Amino acid sequence: MQNGQRIILGGYPENSRKAGPGLRPKTLGVDIITFLSWVDNARPESMVIRLDSDNWYWPQGESLDPQPKLSGGSGGPCFRILAHPPYLELVGFIYEGHVPFELVMVRHAPLIAADGTIASGPEST
Repeated sequence: MQNGQRIILGGYPENSRKAGPGLRPKTLGVDIITFLSWVDNARPESMVIRLDSDNWYWPQGESLDPQPKLSGGSGGPCFRILAHPPYLELVGFIYEGHVPFELVMVRHAPLIAADGTIASGPEST
């Protein structure tokens, strides 16, 4: 990934979950929250995505408040937008966020093994 590349990322943050009543609810409704953005800081092991809440567009008519707490979005996918089929390529997974600066950190997909272990990534020079 390179700085400036367009991406789509998303997850299932806790503020979009609707649990049934009680301490052990029998139902849980979840909405995936997605963002269209660009890579702001690409590194060999990860990339940083900046969310711009001042310019969010929500075509369904509902929106999130500025600087929402998106806790629970970790593990959500990040796709690179391509100009040709298949149009989307899985490139990473969300692993951390920073609310005040509206940053989302994404680990590159090739560094994550099928058993969930994460390689350290290439050495930075």
